[in-house]
Amino acid sequence: MQYDIDINGPHKELFLYVRELLLSFEDVKERRTTHLTSFYCEGSGICYIKTGDDGLTIAMFKGAFLHDPYKLFSGSGKTIRHMYMKDEKDISKAILLEYFQNGIVYNIEKEEKKIMVKLYKKNKVSY
Repeated sequence: MQYDIDINGPHKELFLYVRELLLSFEDVKERRTTHLTSFYCEGSGICYIKTGDDGLTIAMFKGAFLHDPYKLFSGSGKTIRHMYMKDEKDISKAILLEYFQNGIVYNIEKEEKKIMVKLYKKNKVSY
């Protein structure tokens, strides 16, 4: 599993640091697969993290829809945006937490919208 590679590789401290930040949020769960370690809440993904030769990749699943005030995102895909770290000092803890929180809030708002639409359709009055 990729998790085992990540925690035993040269960038294990960085991987464990970012993992700990993500799991510090209430209701955030971790999912380990063959190729990556992902984090989700409200039934939807926040991001995945994976080590490589040059450091750590943080891929925000809904990055294309999130505010990027520090211009950390790279990529031009439909939804995913990547951030890269070689060292803990590359992106401050406060900024990482802000980006992760934005991903969580996006998921919560998306779920709330689904509930509101469902209730609206259920209670819709015809004239």
